[in-house]
Amino acid sequence: MVMNRLQELFKNTAESDPFEKLYTEFFTPVYRYVFMRLRDKDISMDIVQTVFLKAYQNRNTIRYDEGLRYLYTIARNTLIDHLRKKHSVAMNDLDEFMERIPDSSVIQPEQAAISDDNAQFVQKLLGFLSESQREAITLRYIQELDYDEMALITGKSESTLRQSVSRGLRILQEHYTTHYE
Repeated sequence: MVMNRLQELFKNTAESDPFEKLYTEFFTPVYRYVFMRLRDKDISMDIVQTVFLKAYQNRNTIRYDEGLRYLYTIARNTLIDHLRKKHSVAMNDLDEFMERIPDSSVIQPEQAAISDDNAQFVQKLLGFLSESQREAITLRYIQELDYDEMALITGKSESTLRQSVSRGLRILQEHYTTHYE
C-alpha cells in the first residue's frame, strides 16, 4: 500500500531531485509520527529537521523506493536518543499541533473543528497505552504501515507487533466502552 505509492513517486527521479520529493511527500507523516510520541511541537520539529538532515547527508545511499521506511527508522532512532538524554518531556496542547501541521488541502471550518475534536479524543485514548502499544498502533493505523514495514522500522518481530496492536486495541476498546458509552 504505502510502498506502491513510493515506487510510483520515485519512478522518474531523473526529472527532479529525488530527495526533494522525499522531503515534500513525507515531511508531514514523519512530523506526525514524532509528535505522537513527544507531544511537543518545538522538540518534534527539531527532531524532524535532524531526521531529514541525516537523510540528506546519506542521500546518495538512500533507496528512494523505501524512503518512508528509511525516514521512520531514522526518526525512531533519533527519538530514542532524545528520550535517553531527556528524562521528562513537556506536553503541549493538541490544538497547537493540529494548527502547525502543513497540509495541502483546504479544510472547511466545520471539518477542522470535527477533526480537532477527533484528534483530541484519539490522543486521550492513546494515553492509556504503554509506549510500545502506542507506537505499534500509531504505525499501523495512523501511519498506515504493514506489519513487515513496522518490523523493519522498530526491529521487533511481526508477531510481537501484532500482539502489541491487539492488546492495545483491546485496552482502547475497554476504555472507550467504560468511559464513553
